[in-house]
This record gives sequence, structure tokens and C-alpha cells, in this order.
Amino acid sequence: VEAAQQARTAEREGFDGLVAVDHFFSGRAPSTPRWRVEPMVALGAAAAATTRITLAAMVMNVNFHHPAVIAHAMASLQELSGGRAELGLGAGWYAPEHLSFGLPWGDSASRTERLLESAAVCRAMLEHRGMVMHRGAPFHVQNEVPWDWGGAGHTVPVVIGAAREKLLYRAAEVANRVDLLHVSVDGAPMVDEAHGRSADRVEQLLHGVHLRAAAAGNSIKVSATL
Repeated sequence: VEAAQQARTAEREGFDGLVAVDHFFSGRAPSTPRWRVEPMVALGAAAAATTRITLAAMVMNVNFHHPAVIAHAMASLQELSGGRAELGLGAGWYAPEHLSFGLPWGDSASRTERLLESAAVCRAMLEHRGMVMHRGAPFHVQNEVPWDWGGAGHTVPVVIGAAREKLLYRAAEVANRVDLLHVSVDGAPMVDEAHGRSADRVEQLLHGVHLRAAAAGNSIKVSATL
């Protein structure tokens, strides 16, 4: 009920979109960790309550879900909402909820590889009506049964946000959009003077993103916050 009410309010007040986060629980000291609503359920309720605003999963944690499950859910949201879904993917940052449920955590490198491969699987499924043949490290996916699209419109964009140069450039090869995020420390965005980027540095990073995307034959959109 709360998700639907928030969505109606956002649309009525002229907002362009609504986002849902993917956590079992989260919180930063000294605050007590707080339970979170499941994002796809919340976005489904928002879809039923609105007609215009974008409905974005920002972001789905690839350690919690197989990419085929994510793609299936987003395709369903796209269909039910009339083409308003957007998929953000993330590698996870809040270790306590992973450890609580025995979910994969690992080091930064392994989480990055899982994120990029998940993005490739999700994008392939979303662009080819669910039909995909993929053999990677954690995922082997082969599906020849097409989704019965009902004309919801364009495919769901796959978005990866990153602060680190290496991840930005690799994300540019597989995502539909790359969001240049603020520098983060332990998952927390740092926007103070000590961690800020100059306009020249942002321009340099975005140029590098476009170069990597072009080299991979990928048409990409980018966004950045100074």
C-alpha cells in the first residue's frame, strides 16, 4: 500500500520516476538496520497505481538473484507498466545481509565479475525476448522459449553505476547506460572536497567510457554527477 501511495504522489507532484532498492535490511551505524520492502513487489504495486513515471530497480543485487530471474521480473514489469521499467544492477556493498543469509559475498574482484556477467545475461534476454545462449564463469544459460511480448515498447535499459575507473570502462562494454557515481568508501558516497572530482576529471572518465563502448561495438548513454 505504501509503495502505491508513494508512486501516486510522485506522479502527481511531477516527478519523472520512482526507484526501489534491493535489500533485505540495511542501515549505517549508529542507526539500527531496517527491513526493506522487496523491490519488484514494490515496483509492481507502483505500476498498477501510475501511468507515466519510470519505474526503476536501483539497483538489483546480483548476489541475491540469478540474472535470468532478474530479467524475467523486469520483462514482466515492462509489460505490466506499458514500457516504463528500468534495470539497475549492482555488485552489493552491505556485507551483513549477505552473511545473515549465507549469500555469496567474496572479494571485490569476484563481485565485479558476477555483476558484469549478470548484466550481459540480463541484456541479452531483455533484447531477445528471453532467448539466450551464454556460457560464462558462474552462469550457463540456454533458453529457446521466447517471451510472449504484448507490445510494451522498447526493451528495458540495463544500467550500471560505478565510481572506479576500471569498473566504469568495463561496464561500458555491456550496459545500455553507465552512471558515473561519486567516490564511495565502504559503499557510502563521499561528496566532500577531499573526495570530489574536478570537471576535467569527469570529462576524462566519460571520454574513456565512450571509447571503451565504441571499441566493444556498444551504443551507450552516460550520466555523471559533479
